[in-house]
Amino acid sequence: CSIALITSVRCIPNSEENEETKDIYIRLINDWATRKASKIHSCVFEDLIKRMPSLASVVLITPLSEASQSGHSAFIKCESVRLLASIFHGCSTDETLSDKARSIMKES
Repeated sequence: CSIALITSVRCIPNSEENEETKDIYIRLINDWATRKASKIHSCVFEDLIKRMPSLASVVLITPLSEASQSGHSAFIKCESVRLLASIFHGCSTDETLSDKARSIMKES
């Protein structure tokens, strides 16, 4: 499922600038972090971080930061922090990041 979503997102030109792409992931994180019965798993976000680190840093940092504070359980809060750490750890040395991704990471 997450690979299909990433494949679809890759087809969108300038996906980092596309508000609909951001909105999809924001809604996914919101559902994952606030609903106990959510069918979304953290692997959806892990796959994006691994396969499209530039987009992940643009799209996921803010909603994951919010989820780390308002998640419905301690597990969700810890997972949010772990995902944020993997974004910053994996992207800090990645030379393929866009300028927008780099500026968002510096702001956070």
